[in-house]
Amino acid sequence: MRGQSLYLTAMTPKTVTPYIEGSISKIYDGSDSIDGAENTLSIRLEGIIEDENVSASGKIRYADSEIGKDKSIIAEDIGIIGEGKDNYILSSTTATADIGAIGKKEYPPERDCCSEYCKKGI
Repeated sequence: MRGQSLYLTAMTPKTVTPYIEGSISKIYDGSDSIDGAENTLSIRLEGIIEDENVSASGKIRYADSEIGKDKSIIAEDIGIIGEGKDNYILSSTTATADIGAIGKKEYPPERDCCSEYCKKGI
């Protein structure tokens, strides 16, 4: 191919931003862990081209273990997975959202030990 030039161009991956979608709540257990989050929370990627076969994965937890509403949820170690993953790069490997709640642990009411059954330990 004399007289012809071959130009190769490199494709630059598109930058996408991870975010957390959904909501979660639990009863206080002293930990920042989230069990069953896959049913109510997901890590999404802003900027993905429609119909592209990619998604995000990572670890999700509460920012702390204290009781409260609008608790911060943290997604860490986020990565891109799927067929088109090489077409994208993350702007961050973490994401946060104030979408959690940790409620007070309820204890059963104290028994009224005036009854005959209670006095016998029943």
